[in-house]
Amino acid sequence: MGETSVMCPSCGKQNADDTKFCNFCGKPLVTPKESRKCPSCGKENASYVMYCGNCGSELPTVFVEHKPEAVAVPTSPAPSTSATPAPSTFTTNAYWERELESDYLQPQRSSGLTAAGIMMILAGVIAIGTGLIYLIAGASYVPESPAGVNVQGIIGCCGALELMFGLGSAAGGLFAIQRKHFVLALLGSIVGLLTLGPYFIGSILSLVSLILVAMAHEEFE
Repeated sequence: MGETSVMCPSCGKQNADDTKFCNFCGKPLVTPKESRKCPSCGKENASYVMYCGNCGSELPTVFVEHKPEAVAVPTSPAPSTSATPAPSTFTTNAYWERELESDYLQPQRSSGLTAAGIMMILAGVIAIGTGLIYLIAGASYVPESPAGVNVQGIIGCCGALELMFGLGSAAGGLFAIQRKHFVLALLGSIVGLLTLGPYFIGSILSLVSLILVAMAHEEFE
């Protein structure tokens, strides 16, 4: 009696009885010991038979689930904690010191310096107006002066000086409002002291501005 064989349900090739997987396509085989029942006549047939030997009906295909062997997947090594060292206490303290210095330790802007700048600009405007009046008066009116005194020249010189002092005071007021160039702002208030104006208003405003600018010198850049 010859050796029995098993037909592969996938490629139809014959394999030995003790073979579990097809030698030609590698698919799992069904051994002859197993059988398939015909859905038409109920006769048991060998598992490798495609049609019923009793009635000729096509037998249902039996699928054998093949579970592939688990393959170990190499896992990547855990990231080293030494690559990113934790911040030290010194670094953390330095960070908070910088934050405190930027938020609290820097000098805060006061309204006094802004008021000083406005008063300096006002004194400068008064001085400029006064200087223009002197220049116009000196050019249009020539009083009689004994002993050859040039009154017109004196009035024009006073007007020119008043105009220059007014411009210097106004420039110092702008520097005070912007909180830039402490020396120039201080010089602007000092120049404003030399302005005349009605009732010496420009000089008084410049004096107050000089005191406020000197007190708020830390606010300048």
